[in-house]
Amino acid sequence: MGAGAAGVRALVRPEVYTLEPYVGGKSLDEMKRRYGRADFIKLASNENAYGPTPRARAAIVRAAGEAHRYPEGGYPALRAELARRNRLKPESVILGNGSNEVLVLAASVFLRPGEEAVMAAPSFVVYEHAVRAAGGRPVVVPLRDFRHDLPAMARAVTHRARLVFVCNPNNPTGTIVTRGEVEDFLRRLPAHVVVVFDEAYNEFVTDRAFPDTLRFVRRGLRVLVVRTLAKAWGLAGLRVGYGLGAPDVVRPLELIRQPFNVNLMAYRAACAALEDRAGVRRAVAAVVRDRERLTRALACRGLLVVPSQANFVMVRAGLGPHVNGSGASLTLALEREGVIVRPLPGRLLERWVRITVGTPPENARLLRSLDRVLYRLRRR
Repeated sequence: MGAGAAGVRALVRPEVYTLEPYVGGKSLDEMKRRYGRADFIKLASNENAYGPTPRARAAIVRAAGEAHRYPEGGYPALRAELARRNRLKPESVILGNGSNEVLVLAASVFLRPGEEAVMAAPSFVVYEHAVRAAGGRPVVVPLRDFRHDLPAMARAVTHRARLVFVCNPNNPTGTIVTRGEVEDFLRRLPAHVVVVFDEAYNEFVTDRAFPDTLRFVRRGLRVLVVRTLAKAWGLAGLRVGYGLGAPDVVRPLELIRQPFNVNLMAYRAACAALEDRAGVRRAVAAVVRDRERLTRALACRGLLVVPSQANFVMVRAGLGPHVNGSGASLTLALEREGVIVRPLPGRLLERWVRITVGTPPENARLLRSLDRVLYRLRRR
């Protein structure tokens, strides 16, 4: 048997070495260790600052005593509830270890090596990663005015395309595409394409033009709507996502889904959270209210903010025409104030940061810290 890294590399599929590992937002523990201070706040990963509902917290505690047991295979209670509230059958629901897993399953099932997947940029980086890992070829279409350019994406679909990813609201811009735009887009697509609508932030949308993509699922179209309980439902640390599609779209994903991919505590917490609609509505309403307040406060400080329909805002780091700071430098300056935000990758977004909407005290502290940072910039 051979040994050594060179020998192993020859055994690895070539596309694996084209991948860049996903880098998540910096954690509170990491930053506390690095700076030696315990008062950090995290506004970097689009988590729900209000946390899980009381029912979900209680379910987690109860499930901890059964952690030596596997969850019920197939997750019938959770699938049935998600199906019921979305007016679908349980066979139209697939669960994932976070919505990321559902996206990866879609790329693994619908792409053969060399086939194409169309996506916008900048958008959620997992799409390109999942496509390359499956041996597919990403076809990237630039955003237009910070929004998906659906007509250009339709033109980019060739006979080799099998998947299209539409992130709505888009991460990291927070923008949406509308009902009419989506309907026109779907009419222009050939039959050999599956469209994945990633709606991780759909609960925070207030724009009435937001499309009801489940209508397409109920009509049996080749679409997969991917959502999560990480954001509005406050279960990011437990990793529960799901996909909704016609049974013939969901069935192949289910065939390769790993058994027990959602752990016992996540399963029980998800079921309990879905029972607490009032608690989630209150948290979402608070986030939407504070999103608008934060947007106005940032704009009043001379910062460019992209109007958002998600639980975050994208902000240009530069202050007016004379101070063109990078997102990385603003991030570092805020870290020194004990505030974690997210610098954005790539040349197109190097001057931008993404800021999660926190609780009112967290948002107030962000603004105080930002005032100090901007004051220092103005004095240069």
